[in-house]
Amino acid sequence: MQRVKPDTVANISQDFAEKELEINQRESLAKSLGVLLNAIDSVSKDLPLESEPADFLAVLEELSQERIK
Repeated sequence: MQRVKPDTVANISQDFAEKELEINQRESLAKSLGVLLNAIDSVSKDLPLESEPADFLAVLEELSQERIK
């Protein structure tokens, strides 16, 4: 099952950017967002509970660099 629906992407695009997306754009963005969410879920499992939300991006970048090595 797809994590992000193309219709959700279309609605968000319309609501925030007032831009209508073509169906192939909706599907492509929905798939990319699903991959991103899966990656965030995977990496966030390694975050210590005391990690502060303000440092979330820095911690994710640090963890991703460690995985690349």
